[in-house]
Amino acid sequence: MYFHGVIREEFNFCAHLKQDDNNKVLDAWILENYASQSGLHGLSLVKGKKAHLILRKDGQIDMPSSSRKRYGLWTGSLQHFSVLHMEINGTPLKCIKYVRRPWYIYREYAHLSRIDFVPPGSNFACISLASETDQDLTITLGINHTKMWPSVEKPGSYRVRQDDKGSIQILSDLGQTYISFSGSHAAVSFNDDRITLQVAVKGRAFLCIGSEVESDEEELFSQAEKYYRPALENCVLRSSLFRLDKTFLWSKVAIIESYSETDAGNGFFAGFPEFSWFFGRDGLWTSFSAYMIGLHEMADNHLEMLWRNSSNGRIPHEVTLNPDDETEQNFEVSGVRGIRTKYMSIDSTPLWIIAQGYKESWTGKPADKGHLMTALSFLRNLDMDHDDLIENNFSKSLIGWPETWANKRNGACIDVNAWFLEALAASAFLLHTDRGEVKRSREAFDMHFFIGDDPYFIDSFESDIKRIIITPMGSVPGMYNSSSLIQNVLRRLSSPDLLTEAGMRSMSSKDPMYDKGYHTGQVWPLMTGWHAIACYNNDLQQTGFKCLKTFMDLAFSAQDPGRINETYDAETFEPEGQFAQVWSHSLFIQGVLEGLLNMIPQWRTDMIPVLSVVNRLPREINFIEVKNLLFQGSVFNIAINQGSPPTVEKESLK
Repeated sequence: MYFHGVIREEFNFCAHLKQDDNNKVLDAWILENYASQSGLHGLSLVKGKKAHLILRKDGQIDMPSSSRKRYGLWTGSLQHFSVLHMEINGTPLKCIKYVRRPWYIYREYAHLSRIDFVPPGSNFACISLASETDQDLTITLGINHTKMWPSVEKPGSYRVRQDDKGSIQILSDLGQTYISFSGSHAAVSFNDDRITLQVAVKGRAFLCIGSEVESDEEELFSQAEKYYRPALENCVLRSSLFRLDKTFLWSKVAIIESYSETDAGNGFFAGFPEFSWFFGRDGLWTSFSAYMIGLHEMADNHLEMLWRNSSNGRIPHEVTLNPDDETEQNFEVSGVRGIRTKYMSIDSTPLWIIAQGYKESWTGKPADKGHLMTALSFLRNLDMDHDDLIENNFSKSLIGWPETWANKRNGACIDVNAWFLEALAASAFLLHTDRGEVKRSREAFDMHFFIGDDPYFIDSFESDIKRIIITPMGSVPGMYNSSSLIQNVLRRLSSPDLLTEAGMRSMSSKDPMYDKGYHTGQVWPLMTGWHAIACYNNDLQQTGFKCLKTFMDLAFSAQDPGRINETYDAETFEPEGQFAQVWSHSLFIQGVLEGLLNMIPQWRTDMIPVLSVVNRLPREINFIEVKNLLFQGSVFNIAINQGSPPTVEKESLK
């Protein structure tokens, strides 16, 4: 190929990869030789901190405008295009190889190769093109200036300008899109909202699109590679099970990929394409794992962003990206339209407090005691009947899981109160107070939610109404506590009506409410992670590892290789929901580190997590090593061999 530098090396590296290399190469996923293009019609994503590009895996996209489903190119809260179509000599490009690497996507066509990437701090996306022969390429973009939900603004007419350097500027009353082309000549035409570039590709071409543009391709590509390097260098897991190592690496990539810097603050987006904004509990589950794998600043920023958007200790459920937009965040919840969603999830607050425990434990930086006390005060005020448990109230938008039937769960719920108990325990650790309140609430919890030695549990109750609903909500207490009562429940929840070959259903297929729905049956990797950690914590190690293996199976069979979807069909296990959902990956990381390796928070053990490691290797794994584990200014290396106690080595952070 007719160019030099790092990006040429990556073109050559990908050109030699084969699909069989998926089982050999850790940092690449490969699809190739599809007789039918349908295998490449699923979605793909490249992302920095400020921009993301969602296309089909074949490199094209043609989607209608949507303020919630953020296809195409977005910078912050502004969409730039929702249509991208490429042809050579009037024939649409057919992708014959797709390679996903941590910081870019490579595509090979019959006469052209292409790498898409997004530099971390830039408001644009980059497309690098390479061909051994001259090609006449037509690129059509459907410009679509749309502001994300809850905005209802629509663009007026578009205006086009072209400067003397060849850059194109498309303006509307909502924003601007720049397009620059270098390395080859491009003739430009514009009709309504379609811009067409006729490009004579002579070996190389570089396309940059966004709310700004730059032309130093090599430098921009190096920035993207450097940004994702911590996934390859921090908390490096190596074992005798390749599938474990690769799924763990790409789960770290998913966490970096989700991190975003916006006008509303910085933190972890929940998923793509529909949930690419900030959610409280999604980002907090992600923060737990981010602290453990060394992404401390990212996790700190998410916690700080949520606090700035909180209200008297009430941590938000979701934060959109238009801080100046006064449009109310209303959506349908439990079949009721117009629910105000910004603060509706009361479980965001206990999870935020727990995250403060992870922060102080893993970084050594103290939590803000004033903020903690305010958040605790909000939670205590939810104990409306003074029984040491907190209550949901749907009419006041005070709800926990699951949203689609939250109106049937008024009162105290098992999952919300398990998180409340853990928040109290973390607060006692952070504020250096006694655990009397924890003890009282734990006694109330056990008395109200467990039915003697019965393997069933009370999902929720109010007054004399007690609801037995069979869901993974019953796994949550086991993540933090161990007892014969919890172990009985976990065994029941490990039956095939809940624990499938793809993971945990959101509701038992034997429950009267089961209908294969989102919160009434679909498989959730998030909940599989809860169950895995709970089982490891309650001496059900075989079941815990069974759960972890489902993550590996899903990653290796994914439509976009390496990704773990938000949910899966309750019966067929086909992927559903968001194709890129960060907490599906963060719970795998947490399941490995806290479950398989026992790195549990020190407020539960009085021991720092890196020293609480035990040997829980299943027979499928002969050894595990974790290197470059960052903990309070030091680096730890851990090694576990089958049949031997763990070894832990510490060195100062250089």
